[in-house]
Amino acid sequence: IECDEDAGTITAENTNLCLTDGTADLTATLNDDAVIPEGFQMIHLLATGPDPVIVQGALTPSFEVTTAGTYTIHTLVYDDSTLDLGTLVFGTTTVASINTMLVQGGGGICASMDLVGATFIVEECLPCAADAGTLQANANTVCFVAGSATMNATPGGDLVVPEGFEVLYLLTSGEDLIIRQGSFTPAFVVTSIGQYTMHTLVYDPNTLDLGEVVFGVTSALDIASQLMQAGGTICAALDVPGAPVSVEVCTGIADHDEPVISLWPSPNDGRFTVVGAGLHGSVNLQVIGLDGRLVHEQRMVMRSGTPVQVELPGSTAPGVFTVRVLAEDAQAAVRIVIE
Repeated sequence: IECDEDAGTITAENTNLCLTDGTADLTATLNDDAVIPEGFQMIHLLATGPDPVIVQGALTPSFEVTTAGTYTIHTLVYDDSTLDLGTLVFGTTTVASINTMLVQGGGGICASMDLVGATFIVEECLPCAADAGTLQANANTVCFVAGSATMNATPGGDLVVPEGFEVLYLLTSGEDLIIRQGSFTPAFVVTSIGQYTMHTLVYDPNTLDLGEVVFGVTSALDIASQLMQAGGTICAALDVPGAPVSVEVCTGIADHDEPVISLWPSPNDGRFTVVGAGLHGSVNLQVIGLDGRLVHEQRMVMRSGTPVQVELPGSTAPGVFTVRVLAEDAQAAVRIVIE
């Protein structure tokens, strides 16, 4: 029997994960090499154990688990008129038993399963005490003069550095937060204009290998994805939102006072009041998680000193976030806790 379908392959986005608040999210990316003939469909199966037992199924390669262990996500391309998945029993049916029904496993049904799949190791990780705290740029805009510009920041005094850990400051550029420099003090000199961000990293050199960082290639998000704060397994803390700075060719016009924002109450339940000084007109308010992901964004009109009410979606999970307000020519940020 000749079969044209092909399940293709998938790649795990993060192979090592911690249970965070009792859960871990397993997500894989399709490699765009599947072949799905007319009348066929694709489904993804989550399996666990040495003889992988199927425990979940989904139309996308993304699953949530609540126990530690080794898991694999397998892609299955099949025709539901020839392969009846109604006989599949989660927690009992194995990947091997499905495979034996298929032509690729010696059976008579045209269907294709990726037997290798994407592998994940989920562990019960101990709480991590490290906290990168907050970092405030001494100036949100600095001038590019005689081929260079100097930027620096002030730590917020809320660092938590466990015994054996070290503090390192990283400078990134652009929206992708590509790492450009590292320093033991929050001060950097750059030789080109652009958007930069200074970040605080609290880490243990014995568990986080920064020798793999390639300046100009590695991003801050590449590091954050390995840390427990983003579901990884390494105890360390990175202030992903950091302290943004714009390096510009100055016009000679005197700058206004640095814009700032404040909000209350904090902690809150996702409803809070924000007021800005030095921020006017249409602005973009962003709420950013510790892992650098944008969890909420909205446009609003802000007048200096006038309170504005904000209510986050009910699906926003509790945690520590950075609220950033971006105006056309200014920006400011502040930390917030949602309970």
